Amino acid sequence: MTERTHRDADQEWNHLITRALREPVDDALPPGFAATVAARADAAAQTLDRGERLIQGALFACLALVALVGFGPDLVALLRHIVIGTTGGPSAAIQWSGAIGVCLVLTLLVDMWTRRRHAARHRVAPRSV
Repeated sequence: MTERTHRDADQEWNHLITRALREPVDDALPPGFAATVAARADAAAQTLDRGERLIQGALFACLALVALVGFGPDLVALLRHIVIGTTGGPSAAIQWSGAIGVCLVLTLLVDMWTRRRHAARHRVAPRSV
């Protein structure tokens, strides 16, 4: 009976490593791999965008509701005075606020429109393998 020594085990290990380094590894990616990964990433990003839009809409609705509850009676009284024409100062502030609000809404709509055009232009259909 022969007893294996630590040196024999080291030599066997070194032999395995040397053989593994000599043999080439088949690491070719499958055809269409990049397109598949890009399609998955795009789908994940669109899912997140939908979720973010839903959360943003819910937060905006909550903010609008709180503002309406908090300032509703005063706003109605102020608007009644504006329609009648009995106030001079607040009507100018409200007109400027309205103009700023319209600008913000138009900016948001243009931004959404350009993002959709950009996404549609750069959307790539995944290739079937």
